[in-house]
Amino acid sequence: MKQTATLRTESGDSDPAEIGRGVRQGCLLSPLLFSIYAEMMMIEAMEGVEEGVRVGGELRKDVKFADDHGMVAETKESLQ
Repeated sequence: MKQTATLRTESGDSDPAEIGRGVRQGCLLSPLLFSIYAEMMMIEAMEGVEEGVRVGGELRKDVKFADDHGMVAETKESLQ
């Protein structure tokens, strides 16, 4: 069974496009694969970053909850 997707924009819906890759919606592997990808992305983004914010004596450079991620720093320049 092939899946299709349609994009909804201000000027109307696109023609259906066939989805050839990826995990089917509702697949049990989806959250695990997302977590692996998101963790690797955050590790790469924070590589070499020494700054952060101390919380309870522990240096925190990122905050994660479910499918949300955030980076923490003392200044906006530190985030760039």
